[in-house]
This record gives sequence, structure tokens and C-alpha cells, in this order.
Amino acid sequence: MLDALPEDVIVGLPPSVNADMVLEYLDPQLALRGRSLDSVCLALDPAALEDQMWDNRTLWQAGLSSVQDDDRTPGEFLVKEIAFADTSLMLEGLFAHLFEADAPGCQTGGEHFLRGSQLLAEVGPHLAVIHPDDELDLATYEPHSARWRATPGTVNVRDAGKVNDSTDATARVGEFTTVELRAERPMHPTRLKDALHWLAEGCVWLRGTLWIGNAPEAKMVLGGAGPFVWLESQGKWGVETAHTHIALTSDSNDASDLAEILRSCELTDEEILKSPITFGDALRLTDLS
Repeated sequence: MLDALPEDVIVGLPPSVNADMVLEYLDPQLALRGRSLDSVCLALDPAALEDQMWDNRTLWQAGLSSVQDDDRTPGEFLVKEIAFADTSLMLEGLFAHLFEADAPGCQTGGEHFLRGSQLLAEVGPHLAVIHPDDELDLATYEPHSARWRATPGTVNVRDAGKVNDSTDATARVGEFTTVELRAERPMHPTRLKDALHWLAEGCVWLRGTLWIGNAPEAKMVLGGAGPFVWLESQGKWGVETAHTHIALTSDSNDASDLAEILRSCELTDEEILKSPITFGDALRLTDLS
């Protein structure tokens, strides 16, 4: 079938199929035929983005997947697709057309449309964004960059300059901000568990890597979309220097408060000299290894 394709082809994917999974099959097939992928474009309604990020239903429950066991949430699916795409095509949703008189904020230039556009700028700072009245000028797909962005734990934020040692960058676009935090000492697991609630509160998206005192050799990945926060293991640090590096996107961020919360989780001078087994396993990291 691929041999019979015309020169230019657009492949449309349903809202539960990840682009990277499709490209695992397509890339080698296209390479054999001397062809390549030009762009990965994500079409979305910015007026619905925030609600989709906070949706606590699974893709199956939301009617977006035909697989009953698909327990990903819309937000979890979206952040990966946003990271992997190089272009975002902004479209007015069905709600804006069916209920035009009752949904002025959902149309192009409306309050909800603009707010969603601002959120997308924080979640996908790399994207070439095409608005409804813009020319269709797609960005170029770069495989290595796309895979890096879509790797769990990757922190990809717009460069807003250095703020201080603990808060490296605060990106501001409209109502949403992204606060980037770093720590050079391991985290105390119990204090970190208690702090995660305050770090994640109100966050539309959080991501990064954690260096935790009771498992100092393990590279732990922090992820969160809307109401859900999760930890997963990414193996050992290897040649990479162990560290904590997280980013939090919200419309209510206070960089100083967040930096202080993370700082309170760091091991003290006295604690650093102790054995890792003395800290307990409040985050149940042994279940994730």
C-alpha cells in the first residue's frame, strides 16, 4: 500500500493513538522507499484544552478510545502528543459552532480560546502554532528532538533567563506560568511525600526528575496532568549526575514559595551522612523498581 501512495500524504490519527507509536512502524517503511515525514501536527481546540487536562476520566470513559482497558486520562495523552508534535493547528471546537450565542468565549479571540492558547504556550513552548486565520506553515519534524521531548521526565520550558539558584526560570505567558526548580541534594522521602501535595496543588502539568535519599542510585521520574500525579523509575542515573529538576505549570504559581517547599525536602548535612535505609520508603519506591 505504501508503494502506491501519492507524493503528498496526510495521515489523520484518532484522539487515543499516539503519533510516536505509529511512527515506529512508518519511519522504517518510509526510509526503505526513500521518503520521509515532513511534519507532525496536532489539531486541538484551545478553548477545551484546560478542561481536557483536568478531566479525571479515562480515555475509554470519555469516549475517546475503543479499548476498554485504556486507562490513560485525556491530560496524560495530550501532554505526550503536545511534546512529540512540532506544529499545533488551533481550531474552533464543535461547541463554539453549535452554541455560538451561548459560547462567545470559545470562538477565535474569545476569553477561553485565548486562555487555552496561553496554556498551550507553556505546555508546548517548542510548537509552531497556527491560528485559524494564519497561513498553513508547518514546522519541520526532527525525530531526535521529538523523542527527547516525549521522554518521561524531560523538562522543556521557554527560556526566560536565570532567577536564582533554586528557581532557574519562570516563563510567563498570559495567566499561566511555568516555574522551574532544581536541587543538588537528595530529597528526604517522607518530607517529599508531604510536599508533593503543595507542589502539585493547582498545577495543570508537572514533570521532571527526582533524586530521592532512600534510593540515591535510582532516577525517578515525576509526572502529573490535571488531578493525577505519578512517579516512575527510569533506571539508574548512570553517567548522568544525580539531581532533582522539576517544572510546574499553573495559573497560581508563586516561585518563591515553591522553591522554599522543595528546599525543605533536601537532606540536611547531618542526614547526608546517614545510610539510605534510615529514611524509610514513604514513596514506596521499591514497588516501582
